[in-house]
Amino acid sequence: MEMNELGKKTGKGIYEWNGDALPEVDRTHKAGILSLELIFALQANEGCRLLEEKVVDKISTVDDTLRNGFNMLGPFSILMDGNEEKWVQMLEDFAKKTGKIYLKPCELMKSGGYKEFQ
Repeated sequence: MEMNELGKKTGKGIYEWNGDALPEVDRTHKAGILSLELIFALQANEGCRLLEEKVVDKISTVDDTLRNGFNMLGPFSILMDGNEEKWVQMLEDFAKKTGKIYLKPCELMKSGGYKEFQ
């Protein structure tokens, strides 16, 4: 955004745009920075933020929303299976790799305090 590379609007962004034609995407090389487990860790961290900010008052609300809205397991049902420390480390590593501090695990995630919101 700072470089005014706004995608189709400016002709540049993640892809090079030429008029109305869809950009050519090279799908032969993968970045290798995302995994399904990391996506669950990110969802759990966001769920913990919702609890911290009092948007929801129990973890089942987050899990039920994902189950009903996306037909997928909620992150807390998986997190409760002992993935907590691993996911916290994954989030720390991902935040460092991307330079996005917001992706670091929140305090409720790190402390395991989310368990009090069952």
